[in-house]
Amino acid sequence: MNLTDLIMAGKELAKHGLVPGASGNLSMRKGRKIVITKTRAFLGSLTESDFVEVGIDEYDPIASGDLKIHQAIYRDSEVRYVFHGHGTFITVLSFLNERIVPVDVEGKALNPDVAVVEGEYGDEKLGMKISSEIRENSIVVVRAHGVYAGGNSWRDLAIRLISLEQSCRILYYHLLIRGGASTDYVH
Repeated sequence: MNLTDLIMAGKELAKHGLVPGASGNLSMRKGRKIVITKTRAFLGSLTESDFVEVGIDEYDPIASGDLKIHQAIYRDSEVRYVFHGHGTFITVLSFLNERIVPVDVEGKALNPDVAVVEGEYGDEKLGMKISSEIRENSIVVVRAHGVYAGGNSWRDLAIRLISLEQSCRILYYHLLIRGGASTDYVH
């Protein structure tokens, strides 16, 4: 099994602060199975031993705690990869907004309007919300938690997550110099 793409993606997401410590997880579809990072894998220095292969409807206790969310996304869409990160600025803005609408040019092009959903971690309803948003928009933010994205190119997914974190950083500072949240950006 060639995991080079996921290993490279983990390094890129770590380099840009989207997966501090052992947070975040990555997976890819492999027919009716998925390959996913193990619990507590350090995405910045992944090796092949940091992954486990699991059936799309199976459970494995060493797989990431987000296994069920990844499985729901794969059952509900045709994406090849699912990435989950915990960018600081994405998470901070998730407390303010129902949607994140970037103000920078690159953000508007790559992630023009990203939904913020909420729910109890581990709850099936939250998994359904995430899966639905991935199917419709390929990216979603979970309030107080982080971002999930699904797609067919690991590079495109990494770029979108990195861009969203940068857009949230810009939006945060934009709001700060304007004196706080504005109805122009809080949706």
